[in-house]
Amino acid sequence: FTPGPYRSGSAINFAFGTVVTLDGQNEANPTFLFQALSTLVTAAGTSFVLINGARAENVIWALGTAATLGANSVLEGSILAGSAITFGTGSELRGCALAQTAITFESAGSVAVPQSPAPA
Repeated sequence: FTPGPYRSGSAINFAFGTVVTLDGQNEANPTFLFQALSTLVTAAGTSFVLINGARAENVIWALGTAATLGANSVLEGSILAGSAITFGTGSELRGCALAQTAITFESAGSVAVPQSPAPA
C-alpha cells in the first residue's frame, strides 16, 4: 500500500500469514488511513512491514464495529473501533487501541507505543 485513504464498505480481512507492506514512498509525512464500515480481522501470523519512511504513528484503522488480531499477528498503527478490540494469543499492536466498549487480551497479547525517529 502507498500513502492515502483506503475504504471498505464492509470488512478488512487479512489471510493467514499475510505480509502487508506499507510503502511511505519517501514522502515527508506519509499517512495511511484504512476505513471499514464493520470489522478488521488479521488472521494468525499476519504482519506489516513499514518501508521508505512509513511510520506506525501515521497509520490509522477506523472501524465501524470491531477489530480482531489473530494469534501471533503484528499490526502497525492506531485502531479506533466502534465497539471492541480483541488481541489474540501473542498478537501485538504497535500503536494505540481505542474502543467504545471493550479491549480484550488473550494470553500474551500486547500494545507497544511506536518510537519516533530522532530529528535529523
